[in-house]
Amino acid sequence: LLAALDLNNSDGIGQLFRHGTAALLNAVYQSGVSSPYTAPQVISMVRNAYLSGNATTIENTHLQLSRANELGCPLN
Repeated sequence: LLAALDLNNSDGIGQLFRHGTAALLNAVYQSGVSSPYTAPQVISMVRNAYLSGNATTIENTHLQLSRANELGCPLN
């Protein structure tokens, strides 16, 4: 997870992994953060997007996870 947060790829892979990491942490049971996805769903989404090698799929998945990450937090 830490390595994923350090990626700065300009091809969208870095964004996919950063938002995927955040989404995974948000999806963990009892995280207290609203998440529409379970941890296995996040892992599958990121894996499938990455393995597709398709820039559009990677971008769409990154944006989908980004929106999910901004749904709400009990700490605000």
